[in-house]
Amino acid sequence: MTFYGEVFGSPVQLHTFADFDRTDGPADVIAHGYLREGPVALFAADVAGDDPPVRCEGMMLALLGTAAPDTLNKWFSSLSEGGRVVEELQTRRGEPLTGT
Repeated sequence: MTFYGEVFGSPVQLHTFADFDRTDGPADVIAHGYLREGPVALFAADVAGDDPPVRCEGMMLALLGTAAPDTLNKWFSSLSEGGRVVEELQTRRGEPLTGT
């Protein structure tokens, strides 16, 4: 969470299992973490007890929105470090969505 907080310039709020008086896992793991007051909403938590961890392989992120081009380029550069870029950041224009 702190990595994403740094990328998006958002304060990070972290609450441990101990903060919520939870006893179903180690006291110092994260029960609820999120980015606060920033341009991106992101929430995460550690698994509890014997629950299997979520494994993400081949995860893809998309930057959608109206941030300034310089900001989007900075985010893209930071998020792509150590990863494999499938497509470079680009402007896409498509047909508007219509209801049926």
